[in-house]
Amino acid sequence: MKIEINTRNYELSERLKEITHQKLNKLDKYFEEDGAKAKVVFKKENSGLTTEVMLDYLGKLVRATASS
Repeated sequence: MKIEINTRNYELSERLKEITHQKLNKLDKYFEEDGAKAKVVFKKENSGLTTEVMLDYLGKLVRATASS
């Protein structure tokens, strides 16, 4: 799976980047080798941090958002 990580108004640590790759690589067993692409965006907003994951597979898009 190809993973792209972007940030907006946030300094991403190497540890958080590593954890993100570990978690998303667990999804490889459900998708073909190069068929899936994941885009992760970490955004710092007024009230906290928002993480958005968009998974594109065979033209289908799955999006999840979490805020804290």
